[in-house]
Amino acid sequence: MKRIVCAVVLASMVCVALAASAFSFGVGNYARGSMLIEHGFPMNEMVNPASYQFGTDLRLRLDFIEVAMTGVLTNTNEYLNGIGTIGVNLPLFGLLDIGIGMGPYYLVHFDNDEVVTYRHFINPNDSANWSYRQVDNYGELLTDSVVGYRAHADVRLGNLSFGISLDVPSYGYTFSSTTADDIEPNFDKARIGASAIYWFL
Repeated sequence: MKRIVCAVVLASMVCVALAASAFSFGVGNYARGSMLIEHGFPMNEMVNPASYQFGTDLRLRLDFIEVAMTGVLTNTNEYLNGIGTIGVNLPLFGLLDIGIGMGPYYLVHFDNDEVVTYRHFINPNDSANWSYRQVDNYGELLTDSVVGYRAHADVRLGNLSFGISLDVPSYGYTFSSTTADDIEPNFDKARIGASAIYWFL
């Protein structure tokens, strides 16, 4: 009986996903909390706007595939830091969007007319803080920056969607790593976020 129920649920999800638009693109506002799960979520910080950083959430979808980039501005808008992911998206009942992806963290510094890109790495002497190192090209960012995971759930209302997300770094895994020991998500460093997105397609 359990197999039949699972098969029916899976078939329904596939049918709904196939009925969705093959291509869509959206961009909107993004707020990411500075609170980490390891520190809990005290109510005074949850309702304090100073506990959040604000930026952009950009998503591109092709059938089940979803490419997303989120980033928040810090230090008087001189820096943009976030995560770029590729993963899967599943629309449910024409109202909900569930997605999960993985990809590298990044930092961009806007220095006058120059844009400098940094990759995230874990400093063994100071593993509690987020550390960044400048890269010469985007290829180095993709291969040598610490990989993280991002899951989101959104309510879709016409061309608008509103949702929450969770981004979770790995323990230090990069796509150029020769070992997968650090690929597990480090939930203690997870951060919550919220998005309001306008879908052009």
